[in-house]
Amino acid sequence: MGYDPLGGVLDKKMLIDVENEGIKRKGDFIFRNISLWWSIRVAYAEEKNHPSGHIQLIERFFSILIKYIYSFKKNDFAAEENANRHPDIICIEGMRAIIKKNNRYEDNVVESIHNCLEKRGFFIEMLFPPVPSNKLKKFRKIMPSLKYKPYILPINPYRFKEKKTFSLNFRSTYVLSTTYSEAKSAFHSYMEIFKRKRPKAILIYNEAGALRYPAVVAAKKLGIPVIAIQHGIIYEGHPYYFHIPANIAGEGDYINFVLPDKTCVYGNYEKNLLKTYGSFPAEKIVVTGAPRYDSLFKKISKQNDDVFRRYRIPRGKKYLLWATQTHDKIMSSSGENIVNAEAVFSQMSSMEGWYLIIKLHPGEDQKAKLYRKMSKKYGLKVTIIGRDADLYDILKVVDAVIIKNSTVGMEAIFAGKPVLLLNIVKSHSLMTYTDYGFDLIVERAEDIKNILNRLNDKEFQKEFQKKREYFMHERCANVGKATESVCEIVERAINKKKV
Repeated sequence: MGYDPLGGVLDKKMLIDVENEGIKRKGDFIFRNISLWWSIRVAYAEEKNHPSGHIQLIERFFSILIKYIYSFKKNDFAAEENANRHPDIICIEGMRAIIKKNNRYEDNVVESIHNCLEKRGFFIEMLFPPVPSNKLKKFRKIMPSLKYKPYILPINPYRFKEKKTFSLNFRSTYVLSTTYSEAKSAFHSYMEIFKRKRPKAILIYNEAGALRYPAVVAAKKLGIPVIAIQHGIIYEGHPYYFHIPANIAGEGDYINFVLPDKTCVYGNYEKNLLKTYGSFPAEKIVVTGAPRYDSLFKKISKQNDDVFRRYRIPRGKKYLLWATQTHDKIMSSSGENIVNAEAVFSQMSSMEGWYLIIKLHPGEDQKAKLYRKMSKKYGLKVTIIGRDADLYDILKVVDAVIIKNSTVGMEAIFAGKPVLLLNIVKSHSLMTYTDYGFDLIVERAEDIKNILNRLNDKEFQKEFQKKREYFMHERCANVGKATESVCEIVERAINKKKV
């Protein structure tokens, strides 16, 4: 599981403080001649911003303990079917991206890339960082049905246990010390796997944190090219991508922050941001577009098919899609999830002709207890769809989308749907949207009704389309062709290595 950072916005002063902390402390976290400070820097930033409480401490203790026991009971070092064959590419995956689609499980983020690479003649293996212990049993049932035989990275967080001190409370010190132990175990496992498997390239989505950054360093030490794919929304203040020049590693340097050989980004905005705020050399950034959105543009032009029947959505209404995020620690601890739910349900219950569809985030409780409770409280019938639903099918039929801090907002704009931005409780930044003039901000519950009543205004629609065109130009290159673009980058990296 590892420490799962929020990826929320941190102010620039905080990020610079963390980078300066890196200058001082990167030498304190040396393991086998590399610095793993960069595996815990985001965790450090989050702990400074939102220190762990006693409950989180207990949860982390038992999570690590169960993983420790599991590492002795079952070793998923490699899929047996692939034991005697060396993959061309190892794709480092994430469990949350696996959804059930057309009666089979697939990776909702990068499977299109896998298929494209397979057509080009490459043999692929999927490698998953440790799965949260409470989801392990279900995931192990899913694994055999995945197209590219997967295995789980073996982690023993106690194997390289080493106590570290931090200028934070004892709870945060425990979180950071165990995060460092996981990073060491992850690096050891990646080195063993890469040496044995001898891949020609590593493809990684979300290369930050204790269980993924070590893969980048291990591959680079072994001379294996690493291609990273942008993780969700990037913005100023994103802790994954903010670095100062003094901390960026040069060739053969493993003490400073090691960048992937290429980072594939959605558009020009992201490229400029990585250069300016991330100190990435321009030659390491490639504008490919977002492969995950290729299928969205293909579906936009198709008919609604059987969406209403499949998801039991009543016909003849106007539809508001709410992409929820009760798993978000900031929104949960502040009570924002309840505030937002009260606002949405109270307003939609008085909106005649409108119907609410709730799309649960893959990481939140799929039982949707909060929303079912609100549905009963306000007597409002809603449709709740889970992690396996096809979001792009839903986007075809809705009239508007409401979010707080979600990539669904980008997908909605690409699909030509106005986005309402929840900001009753000010927690996450809205600048991904407001910087482009998308200003349908909900600061009071009544704003929802007022905004929805404006959507048919011709002047509003005209302005929205102008903003959408500019947004797509900046944030979504190679419309419908991003997958091929990423495959080209991977193939070039492999061919360059051969030469």
